[in-house]
Amino acid sequence: MPVVDAVLSAVSILLVVNLLIAAVVLSRGRAAGSWLLVILLASTTGVALAAVFAALTGTERMLDVALVLAGTAVVTAAVRADAERSRRDRPGRRGAGHDRDPSATQTAQETQGTLETPHG
Repeated sequence: MPVVDAVLSAVSILLVVNLLIAAVVLSRGRAAGSWLLVILLASTTGVALAAVFAALTGTERMLDVALVLAGTAVVTAAVRADAERSRRDRPGRRGAGHDRDPSATQTAQETQGTLETPHG
């Protein structure tokens, strides 16, 4: 079993390095548009790290930690996706209402007198 322990120790070191790199990337702001991806990858790495520690130490509590990390990653993704959808669908924002009928917008502009008509 010493070979398995050595491999698991090497994997845990690589996972810790991966977490540190994710933290540096997130703190430098390079992940401005993809911070959710960085957080999900970091939480997945945390799950793997907890599972490796459970295998190394023989404690089942680390598997509970892995499940909690996986659950928070799912909740984070769901909340972020809902917030993005709400922001996109909010009236008055650019890109909002892409499902609307263009003739309804034109009719509203005609009613308000803001529709420019070509002078022929």
